[in-house]
Amino acid sequence: MEICKYSSAAALTEAVAPRESPMPKQKEILVPIDFSESSLTALRCARALAEGGNTQVILLNVLDEPGSFRTLDVLGQRNARYAQRAERLQELADRELGSQVAARIEVREGKPSVEIVRLASERRVELIVVGRHRHHGAWRWLQGHTASQLSKKAPCAVLLLQAGHHLN
Repeated sequence: MEICKYSSAAALTEAVAPRESPMPKQKEILVPIDFSESSLTALRCARALAEGGNTQVILLNVLDEPGSFRTLDVLGQRNARYAQRAERLQELADRELGSQVAARIEVREGKPSVEIVRLASERRVELIVVGRHRHHGAWRWLQGHTASQLSKKAPCAVLLLQAGHHLN
């Protein structure tokens, strides 16, 4: 034991053996999936980045279309949409990532750019990989690009793949 000389009151400190460093946190890459060709390209890019490392790929689909109010079972309809999207994401993960890369499936409801940023913040992901769509004119003005919004608001690095980009 030794006396701590940096304190105004005499305190005893005990020498402690250094601890082994904990296992490094598994890195995570977030890939928003809307089932378009550009989102599939983004997933393939994320797979290439994640292979051989301690990295998990999160596949996120955001339901932004409202359910039908004609049905009395709104909750049942919503749950069915979630289940259907989760199943499609799982099939996609199995096909594109296989067993080489760990995958996590997320389905959320809301505005895509908001939900992507929210999940990236919650999970503290290291990278978002997103494919850009080609929108022109009024559609671009009204809707805005999710990718452009992400590049401004994301809490981590964002890799934007241009429309028509293909990995070799």
